[in-house]
Amino acid sequence: MPENGANRAHPAIQELWSAALLAGAVTLVYANALSGTFQLDDFHTIVFNESIRNLGNLRAILLGGPRPVANLMNALDFALFGLSPIGYHATNIAIHAATCVLVWRLLRRAAERSLLRDSLAKSLCLGFAVLYAVHPLNTMAVTYIIQGRMAALAALVAVGCVLSFTVYADSGRRRWAVLSLSCLLVAVATKEHVVTLPLVLVAWDHFFVSKRSLKTILRERGIFHSLSFGLLAVLGGLLFFRYYGELLDVFLGRSGARDFGNTVAVITPYRYLLTEFGVILRYLRLMVLPLGQSAEYYWPVATSFFALSVVGPVVVLLGLAGTAAWFGRRNALIAFGALWFALFLLVESSIVPLEDVIFEHRAYLPFIGVVLLLVGVAQEALETRFGVMVASSPASPRLILGALLVLAVPYGAAAHIRNAVWQDTLTLYEDAYQKYPEHPRVRANLMAAYIDRGRFREGVQLFAGLPTYYREEPVVLYNAALAYFSLGQLEMAKRILQSIANEPYGGIRERVAVLLSQIAEAQAPAGTMMPTPPQ
Repeated sequence: MPENGANRAHPAIQELWSAALLAGAVTLVYANALSGTFQLDDFHTIVFNESIRNLGNLRAILLGGPRPVANLMNALDFALFGLSPIGYHATNIAIHAATCVLVWRLLRRAAERSLLRDSLAKSLCLGFAVLYAVHPLNTMAVTYIIQGRMAALAALVAVGCVLSFTVYADSGRRRWAVLSLSCLLVAVATKEHVVTLPLVLVAWDHFFVSKRSLKTILRERGIFHSLSFGLLAVLGGLLFFRYYGELLDVFLGRSGARDFGNTVAVITPYRYLLTEFGVILRYLRLMVLPLGQSAEYYWPVATSFFALSVVGPVVVLLGLAGTAAWFGRRNALIAFGALWFALFLLVESSIVPLEDVIFEHRAYLPFIGVVLLLVGVAQEALETRFGVMVASSPASPRLILGALLVLAVPYGAAAHIRNAVWQDTLTLYEDAYQKYPEHPRVRANLMAAYIDRGRFREGVQLFAGLPTYYREEPVVLYNAALAYFSLGQLEMAKRILQSIANEPYGGIRERVAVLLSQIAEAQAPAGTMMPTPPQ
């Protein structure tokens, strides 16, 4: 009996060691992210966000924006850490580590019916999960604070939703169905790009649970799947009409997102779709070869389907899709992985025009689909004549895991280096400026970073190179005025400030008034008493 008990405990110990390996890899790679500062959208979502100040005021927290769960996470961190960035970074790292553990469990559930022996499947799944954990493409979703509680947290809950559904389908216990549906709602309330999750659940049911036709799936678990679509429709409708009503104007042609590529005035749904073919191909390239990463990409919007920048990616993507469909007929991991990738990119890379056509954190959740697909590709390779010889060796599981861990080392090193770029605004935008000096927002943000550090001449030089429409932005103009004032060019600073003196955006009016007062004081003749400002 003791021997049997020891044998039963052995798999549990292996599971713990595997989870510890993933958590340790994440901690090692992202340890230097803890010293990073708040960046970009962190300021209006955390630093200046009054709705997160009182954890007891749940109404203010949950109604503080279109992503209530992310706002709640910010409120929890604020209650624990105040405005110390290290606590927020620690939370992001913990979220990423938990996501990687669930991704590993997802891979295991998908591969457990594989023709490969169990030990080999375990090695493949753990090795590819480690690769995902340390991959540099995920750094933006982890090191950029606000995206850690949106993109990464939404992925964590989405994978949890699929795993909970699997337990429900296997056991029939309703509490797991309730947990899965709850995860669905939480994921959508964290970030809306997971609205395709009900479709993913149906595909998972087809490939890995019932392995039957859609008609049979709906007959056996039609209530669950109907509830998933119904709950999504209710929550999605509420969020849409409360926060995203302006999208109707976009689709009706009355407005559109701005194009920072400076090629067209607005981005229509059609132009956005054309542009995203190239963006999707870039995401895939970064998953294999993560070179040239940037916080901002200069990516002009496509205006014609027949442009080489559109036709080329379309041809490549169709070829990849056809290959996945061919091999997916006999390998569910390949077919489902390709569907996961496509479905979770559908919202942000199709016809919903977003102001920025590309951001690396948008690939965080779709990347899991590519990992699933790669496990399937590895399985196909091991089922060839040469692969069977390798797979039949008793040492092969350790060798395969070792090879994948060795492959993870350069990816992890690249991620660690990438985290250093995210340390503060100056390092982040000096890096982006080296890659995309023509990008107006990159120039404007680097200009602000220079001015913040007293490098006024460099800031003014960047201001002079901005396109006209971007030089009219109130924040950019205020920063330029501050630089000119600091360089002693008071009249130039005064003219700029007077052009935005009545601008209500972001507290500019108050800062303009203070700087104008300082200019007046500097220009006053010696011995002149300045009037006391009104109380």
